[in-house]
Amino acid sequence: MGIKKLEFLLGRRRLSKLKPILALALARLSVLRSHHQLRTGQARDQVANLLQLGHLDRALLRAEQVIKEQSTVEAFEILSHYCHLLTERIGLLQEHKECPEELREATSSLIFTSSRCAVELPELAKVSAIFSNKYGKEFASAAVELRNRCRVNPELIQKLSTRSPSLEVKQRTTKEIAAERGIDLEFVEASDPAEALEVKLFDEGAMEKQPETMHVRREEANSDEIFSAEYEDVVTAAKDAYEAAAFAAAAARVAVKLCRSQSEANASYRPEEI
Repeated sequence: MGIKKLEFLLGRRRLSKLKPILALALARLSVLRSHHQLRTGQARDQVANLLQLGHLDRALLRAEQVIKEQSTVEAFEILSHYCHLLTERIGLLQEHKECPEELREATSSLIFTSSRCAVELPELAKVSAIFSNKYGKEFASAAVELRNRCRVNPELIQKLSTRSPSLEVKQRTTKEIAAERGIDLEFVEASDPAEALEVKLFDEGAMEKQPETMHVRREEANSDEIFSAEYEDVVTAAKDAYEAAAFAAAAARVAVKLCRSQSEANASYRPEEI
């Protein structure tokens, strides 16, 4: 038996294990997608609650979680499509030594995701190993490292990115949630770009019904009770605390610089003696 024929038969044997692994991956993706959809809804509720309490800065932080959770849901939908596609085309994969062109995006995208979501999707590591053994380590490395012409889905790369969303995106998401809940929200950029954004938040319906109660709730409510109701896990609460502390520290540094500049200006000014 020739070496090429032996390699071909070994490749077919490896791919015979691919179908049950893809089935397990699809089942896990379905569960995870539901879990992240639930977390998306919870995060959106938290954004709305924070807006009603007047905590816009915290609402923007929570909007980032909404964006990430929703992106994860959409990424898992793309992966489910690829798993279904490869399951249906197992025969095509077995017939060719090289990866068929029409399946390169699916195979490369699953390999790329296996390097990003190994904890949540352990089955993809096995899928990646099967493709690496059949098509070579260079084929797998190109997808993991996102080399030129790797054919990994660009949308999937964006959905799985760990980069924080821009302020503009967070504001747009916050405004969408506010509109859904009947909260009037307006972001007004300050004339000085170095200054923070001025924000006007109006909930006219609530203010008409309970003007004094709303004021007391915002100014005098017990913060521990509010935060305990808002957070369900320690990691999320700690993350927000860290980001809030970093923002406060940056503001304090700016305040010190402004204070020093003003003091120096006052010291340099000496009125003429009469």
